[in-house]
Amino acid sequence: MNKRLSQTWQKFQQSFSIEESLNTTVETGKAVLEAAEHLKAWTQYEETEDGRQLVILEGEMNWQIYDLLGFGRLTPEIVEYLMRLLTEKQDFSWEQLFKRLENFYHNWCIGKFIDSAKQTLPQKKLQQLQQYGIQGLGQREVDIYAGLNVMILLLELHRYAKGRDDLKQEIVFYPSGQTGADNFEEYQLTRVINYSDCFQLGTFNSVVGQFLSDTNLSGADLKGANLSEANLSYANLSGAYFGLTNLSEANLSYANLSGAYFGGASLKGANLSYASLSAASLYGANLSRANLSGANLSGANLIGANLFFAVLGEANLSGANFRGADLGEANLSGANLSRANLIFLDLSYVNLSRADLSGANLKGANLSRADLSGANLKGANLSGADLWGANLSRANLSQKSWGDMDWDENTNWENVEGLDTAVNVPEALKKQLRRS
Repeated sequence: MNKRLSQTWQKFQQSFSIEESLNTTVETGKAVLEAAEHLKAWTQYEETEDGRQLVILEGEMNWQIYDLLGFGRLTPEIVEYLMRLLTEKQDFSWEQLFKRLENFYHNWCIGKFIDSAKQTLPQKKLQQLQQYGIQGLGQREVDIYAGLNVMILLLELHRYAKGRDDLKQEIVFYPSGQTGADNFEEYQLTRVINYSDCFQLGTFNSVVGQFLSDTNLSGADLKGANLSEANLSYANLSGAYFGLTNLSEANLSYANLSGAYFGGASLKGANLSYASLSAASLYGANLSRANLSGANLSGANLIGANLFFAVLGEANLSGANFRGADLGEANLSGANLSRANLIFLDLSYVNLSRADLSGANLKGANLSRADLSGANLKGANLSGADLWGANLSRANLSQKSWGDMDWDENTNWENVEGLDTAVNVPEALKKQLRRS
């Protein structure tokens, strides 16, 4: 790339926006068009005396990647623009582009382009940038930007292919390799993140974080990674390890997190709506103010989790273990808590309206002033529970299949509201309350 286009391309990477795209300069347009032409050229073949071969061989393509992507970050607007240009090209080989970029990515992950006694591609690009008057970068930064930008393109190709029946089986990107395959490296993405952050913390997340939706990281180990505010919606993260990982404010809506481990992780303010967390371990995780509405947490381990002000409306929490969890001010309206372990929890003032608590263990729980209107309490264990001032209007307290809810002499029914409209109130409870 010549000096003029290199400088306009850098400016484009740094400041491009949708509004500016309506009135971009001619030079900026040339830089983007040249980038699209490079991507197309990497997929083309020619006939030679030795037979059919790629027009741009691997060594030349690797240099062109560093030349094109070795500084600045690809923004969502740039990627959208490039993809639009590529989709307009006739007979474009998406599979070929994916295979070549994926091969570069795997070689980059093992340090092939920077670990050399000879002049490296990052060094060559850095010298070029310095000749153009572009300062402030080092070889590592050039190498990191090239690798992360290629990763972004692979993630985008993966998403694009999922929308096409002819490509969705051919183009599947696994940043850490496919679980069970020979190329699976559970720590690969963690190493990429740590390497990217070696010159400035948060580099990986700021460059790639918004491109991780729909990605496949099943079984990956991301212990301690910083993915705050990352977009992981619809991602496959089943069985992944997120111990002590920072996912605060991250978008994990509709993600597959079944069987994943989040011990000690921060999910404060994260969007987990409609995510699948069945059998996941959230032991000691911080989920304060997280949105878990409609999520599936059946059988999840929530021991010691912080769910203060969390939204769990309509969530499936059947069989979940909440021992020692903080559910202060949480919203559990309409949630399925059947057979859940809620013993000795402080659920005072918690919204449990319309919740299914059938068979739940609420032994010794503090339900004072809790809203249990319309809740299903058939077969629930309320022995030793404190229901002072709780709202039980229209609540269902027993059923033949589950039997009456259990309570004992230590259960506090003082100032309970709405029992006159509750359904299936056990006769024994009616007699007890008349005597009191």
